[in-house]
Amino acid sequence: MAGTHIVLNLEDDIEKQVYWINRTIDIFSELISSLDYSGEQEQLAQYLNGLYTYQIKLLTEANLE
Repeated sequence: MAGTHIVLNLEDDIEKQVYWINRTIDIFSELISSLDYSGEQEQLAQYLNGLYTYQIKLLTEANLE
């Protein structure tokens, strides 16, 4: 079945939407906890922490709508 695409319509299923938003937040939270702030990577870790935190904020806001 080449060319077959699966499309999830989450707009009609609030429970699935909340589930997947929460799963994504969990992934970003795990990424934050795995950051290494030691040595030369400190600046990158701070940048990624801010980026991940911002994504969590956006997802949380989307979850409230």
